[in-house]
Amino acid sequence: MHGTSTICIIGAGPVGLAALKVVLDSPQYKSGSWIPTVFESRSDIGGVWLPSDTATESPLYDSLTTNIPHPVMAYSSFSFPPSTPLFPKANVVLDYLHGYVDHFNLRPYIQFDSCVECVEWENSKWRVSVNSCAHLFDLLIVCNGHYRLPRYPSTPGLDTWLSSGLATHSSSYRNPEAFKLREGDTVLVVGGGPSGQDVATDIASRHVNVVLSAEPKPGIDVKGVTFAPRVVQFSPPTSTNSRTTGTVAFSDNTTLTSVSHCILATGYRFSFPFLQDPILLSGFPPSPSNSLPSDLYNTTYSLFPLARHIWPIPNHAPLSSSAYSPHTLAFLGLPIRTAPLPLAESQARAVLAVFEDPRRKLQLEKESEQVWERLDRLGWQGRPNHNGTEEAEIGASQWEGTLKAYHRFELALEQFDYRDELFELFSSPSPPDLTSTSTLRGEYTTVPQWEKSLYLQKNILRKAWRKVESLGDEEVRRWVWGVGSKGGDEGKLEWVEMCEKLIEWYEGLEESDR
Repeated sequence: MHGTSTICIIGAGPVGLAALKVVLDSPQYKSGSWIPTVFESRSDIGGVWLPSDTATESPLYDSLTTNIPHPVMAYSSFSFPPSTPLFPKANVVLDYLHGYVDHFNLRPYIQFDSCVECVEWENSKWRVSVNSCAHLFDLLIVCNGHYRLPRYPSTPGLDTWLSSGLATHSSSYRNPEAFKLREGDTVLVVGGGPSGQDVATDIASRHVNVVLSAEPKPGIDVKGVTFAPRVVQFSPPTSTNSRTTGTVAFSDNTTLTSVSHCILATGYRFSFPFLQDPILLSGFPPSPSNSLPSDLYNTTYSLFPLARHIWPIPNHAPLSSSAYSPHTLAFLGLPIRTAPLPLAESQARAVLAVFEDPRRKLQLEKESEQVWERLDRLGWQGRPNHNGTEEAEIGASQWEGTLKAYHRFELALEQFDYRDELFELFSSPSPPDLTSTSTLRGEYTTVPQWEKSLYLQKNILRKAWRKVESLGDEEVRRWVWGVGSKGGDEGKLEWVEMCEKLIEWYEGLEESDR
């Protein structure tokens, strides 16, 4: 790229902040060639970690902690402060993000209370309308998050429960007190993900009966929480003695009666209201036969087709004003079940490498082949063979199921392999810096081995840490006091050693003491 290029980043949550810092670290920014601007609709940074009474702005609940240990969660260039609890609360994460912004002086580049209303491709530029004012940019990086628009299941009878207030989405959950529950009441939580597990655990501590509906059954064991399979029917609510309750039926033909409230921890929909046809179409694309879809679709579970979960893959010939160059539009933070902050850093570096040298870095034919390969790995059997005929009759449900899983990294090390692949995309041919954190405990890899190990042990670490917390604040301080104070690689090694000792201690406890 030659001359000056303007870069628009939508969102100042954790992903948008990572993208901004990577831009500021670039030689192109330092030479004045790249000029970044971040638009944030809210009045401060933090995204999902910034509290709000409005569910569409933030789904934070009072008891929320991270579900991965913070040494794995942190940006590679900025660790959590020494002595931080291993699974910090939401306010600690927000303080950490503020520290990141202040340390790297990111705030001057962020425009707050700036809602992006519409984005269009116009005369080889991105026309971004913000608070009714238009701005032109060369590169658009979308980092608006995906925890704002609740997803509701289509289970028969649910609408009546929602309209009566007997059921609510977990996005509006803050604490059990809001439900005015009585001892012995029954609460149904639908969804076995991290939020569902946290909400069920939180409510069970208030001496009520909690039933967690999830398939498959989560690997947790909490006093007061029982498990049930998928809900298949919500019967009409009934009111007696000023109390409204309901009955549900499960997929195993059992029922649950006298439900005082149902909380739907059923996830969120991808939403990009500022991107519309022809840039982004809504719904599921038709299953491909000989080529990928010509347009980019928001299925609300995924964006498809995207190269490397980031860039659109256009298959049509240039068509008037809608024919944008794919290297000028990037979506960050879409992969699910990852450590999102370091992943966002890797994605942002790849985006800038492609923007600087699109022909060498983003080879659309090769990227299209990788999309086909991912569809194959996800179990989709409808790819055409070399004769152009379908290998199998594929129903719409299987195709939609494949796209629902497209950004979900189910395999334990998949996210780390993905980051390594991105490294190959943005790295220079020069030898790696063997003094960097990449070499920490093991051979040189893009993602350090200790980070992979701690991520794989996150579940037992969380159980062990909850045990520590149950023993009181003094025990918490004993475990973390001073850990990480050496800073840099040595500080990270201190956290690794602390985690190893924590697991050894927990596994040494009697089963009854865990």
